[in-house]
Amino acid sequence: MFSALFLLGVLVLLVALIIRVEKLSARVSALQARVEESERQKTPVAAPHLQPPPVARPAPAQVSPPQELPAIVAPARDAQPLPPVSPPVPLPPSRSKEEWEALIGGKLLNRIGALALFIGVGFFLKYAFDNNWITETFRVLIGAAVGAAALGLAERAVKKGFPVFAQGLVGAGLAILYLSVYASFNFYHLLPQLAAFVLMAVVTALAFTLAFRYDSAAVSFIGWLGGFLTPFLLSTGESNQVGLFTYLLLLDAGVLIVLQKKQAWSMLEPLTVAGTYAVYFSWFAEYYESSLLITTLLFVGLFWLLFHALDLTLVFRSSPSPQRRLIAWMNGVLAYWALFFPAARTDGSMMTEALLLFALLYALSALAVLRGKPGQRLTSVHYFIAAFTLLALAILNEWKGMTVAEAWAVEALVILFLARHLTSRPLAITAEALFALACLKLLFAPRAILFDPLSLFVPVWNVRLLAFLVLIAAAAGCALLLKRLDRPREAELFQYGWIILLVILLSAELNDCFRALAVDATAVATEAASFQRTMTIAVGWMVVGLALLTSAGGGLRRPFLFAGSSLVLIASSLGGIRGSAFVPMELFTPVLNIRFAALIILVAGGLLAIRLLRGLRDSNSWAAEFRYVVQIVVSLLGAAMLTAEINDTFRHAITATGAEHRGSDDLTRLENLKQLSLSGAWLLYSIFLMVVGLWRRMRAVRVLAICLFACTILKIFIYDLSFLDTLYRFISFVALGAILLVVSYLYQRYRAIIFEPSRE
Repeated sequence: MFSALFLLGVLVLLVALIIRVEKLSARVSALQARVEESERQKTPVAAPHLQPPPVARPAPAQVSPPQELPAIVAPARDAQPLPPVSPPVPLPPSRSKEEWEALIGGKLLNRIGALALFIGVGFFLKYAFDNNWITETFRVLIGAAVGAAALGLAERAVKKGFPVFAQGLVGAGLAILYLSVYASFNFYHLLPQLAAFVLMAVVTALAFTLAFRYDSAAVSFIGWLGGFLTPFLLSTGESNQVGLFTYLLLLDAGVLIVLQKKQAWSMLEPLTVAGTYAVYFSWFAEYYESSLLITTLLFVGLFWLLFHALDLTLVFRSSPSPQRRLIAWMNGVLAYWALFFPAARTDGSMMTEALLLFALLYALSALAVLRGKPGQRLTSVHYFIAAFTLLALAILNEWKGMTVAEAWAVEALVILFLARHLTSRPLAITAEALFALACLKLLFAPRAILFDPLSLFVPVWNVRLLAFLVLIAAAAGCALLLKRLDRPREAELFQYGWIILLVILLSAELNDCFRALAVDATAVATEAASFQRTMTIAVGWMVVGLALLTSAGGGLRRPFLFAGSSLVLIASSLGGIRGSAFVPMELFTPVLNIRFAALIILVAGGLLAIRLLRGLRDSNSWAAEFRYVVQIVVSLLGAAMLTAEINDTFRHAITATGAEHRGSDDLTRLENLKQLSLSGAWLLYSIFLMVVGLWRRMRAVRVLAICLFACTILKIFIYDLSFLDTLYRFISFVALGAILLVVSYLYQRYRAIIFEPSRE
């Protein structure tokens, strides 16, 4: 009992502080109104037209020498008179000693006195109760009488012109009445729950009535607090869902009706939203059962609809403030979680239907605002965002895996189309975020990268291909819409997105095709499939890169240039590195093998890429840079192809003839032939690169040819001279000397071409 008295005492003090803040705010508003009124009443006063005094002109003979006169700046003839300057608005004077005395003695002491009186009566009653001076029934009646007396004194104080004093009495009286009803039910069991419930509701209604009468936000707060504490104070430990939620609906409706009349008490709305869902979650944590699912979802929908209807009404009445938007989002988020927890304990089908219904209501609200209040487009955008968010959650609740990614991608495209129609940046950001989530959902979905089980995999004709194609098409559509929204950077990001998805799809399909071929295969066949898979993926990337470069151009085609050039470079590098050694050696055939065919295709693709990049130099400055790098990479790829074929040819010959086991002479002969072949191939390839560099005036190719010459010279003078037999040394050095002389001649012969500006 004492704890309850103490809490109510703190409540009364809080009310006093709220009243104080309210009065200070009213005083500031009054001062601002007075200043604005004085400004409106001020009229500019025209300055009197002053005529200069007549000046006698002296005769010419009497002109005296000039004397120093103070400088006078005459106004221009056509200059307009300056507008009169208004005097500065005087600041309100600080409080005088008399005002401070009135504040402390008339208001602060009133609040403290009411609180002290309330606590003192509480201590007296506690002492009387402890000594059994008063029966239980009489105790409750005393409390009710004291509360009613406080309200009566408050009415009398208002009539005598003491409204502030009356507000303190009203707060104390309402608190005592709440306490009396609570004690009659919970402590003494004098009243049944229904009767106590009705009395609590009557006290709450009385609190709001008195709040209207005295125009007091503090009194309305007491009524709100008492109304939401009633279910907790009168709880019997048994579930009564219909009665509890019906009471909450009536209480919410009453508070919202009050807010329609008193918009200055707007703080009650977020408190009411929070209080409603707090009571709901408290009931759910203790009493919810699966059999109550339908009624629970119904009441949650009614709670949401009540607050949403108020929000929609205020939107049509006036411009919504940021506080209103925050309350609307708070209502939506709390309603979603209120739906989620009970639905999570069932199969979830009811949750999907509820979310779709809520999404439909938000969409209809957005359309109503667009039609009825065109100036409130931002509010309709918020409603659309809420509708699409709930739709995305319904999709996630109903489907799984790649199907969710497909649906989200299509939804993102629809949102972006609406964003273009409404020219709305928030909607566009929502679409971009949803598409990013769709991509993540797709990549982390089962079977997206590795199809499992592999026995169900069918190349091309599978669910993964469909999902990737849907996202690729949606990304391309989003890029087009963003371009029309004049958002080129975001459009480029979406173009990069669908290109990356295409590359991932191609790689995953090729990877699973070769994995399927390796099922139940021998170790050699498995090794061969792994090698062929890498080379095939490199060729596939080259084909995609060339297709992108073919489509590259100005405007938003820059992603085609960057992605296409990058794919050409990555494919060439992957093919050169993985193709450095044929695997398995048992299946190697010189020249007629998949490695040589793949590298030939990569080299040809690189040459075609160089030609395409040459045609793009005028539309994009980066094309020349990419062309320079591609020239070097393709030239190195050709050298790697020759080196790999020669190495594997002799490796295969050594393995096939068993030279490593028969004797050192055969092995030495084959090693000498291999080194001689490598040196000769490098020299001939260097000559080829030099000729091409001179013919096409490609400085990068010529520089690479010189570098390859340097590597060949070092090899011949260091390795060949040390390890080769005399005959092979003779051949190496003669060939080197002849080729170097030819190169020197070419440099002298085409000196004008070499030193003129490059075509690049």
